[in-house]
Amino acid sequence: ITADGTSTRTLTVRLKDAQGNDLTAGGDTVTATRASGTGSVSTVTDNNDGTYTATVTAPTTTGSGTFAASVNGSALSSTATVSYVPGAADASTSTFGPASSSITADGSTTKLLTVRLKDAHGNSLTAGGDTVTITPNVNFVAGEQCSVTIFKDAVHDVDTDDSGPNADTLPANKVFTFTVS
Repeated sequence: ITADGTSTRTLTVRLKDAQGNDLTAGGDTVTATRASGTGSVSTVTDNNDGTYTATVTAPTTTGSGTFAASVNGSALSSTATVSYVPGAADASTSTFGPASSSITADGSTTKLLTVRLKDAHGNSLTAGGDTVTITPNVNFVAGEQCSVTIFKDAVHDVDTDDSGPNADTLPANKVFTFTVS
């Protein structure tokens, strides 16, 4: 579920008798607790049909939580794990910049700029697919020669079809050169 502090997942305990048959009535004391990790769990609701439910609420950080239950004071042998994933990219928490702030002014040295997409809570996204637009904040002079390089090692696959013309690899760095008009 999304690590946003509000997303939830319902955990269900289904009670069975000694022969493995589902119980059809409530009345037992069932509790749920976080055994490890993060996230919070609500008190358990008796649905009066042999099932008991509790709600896990995600934290605002990615990770996971493992939850355990007990029936009438005896722990169940199985646990439930809930994973918390980043939400949608958020421009206000995402970062853009070079690894270092200086570059040699020799006309040929280059600097790799990196965009790190993060969700509204500062969690780094772990998959691609978002559209990123970089707008230079400089005053270009008409007639100025500019170039943009796409580094072959920085191209990453965002789909599963790599056949024929859909191949997502670059055999070499690609340089686009243009003149400011």
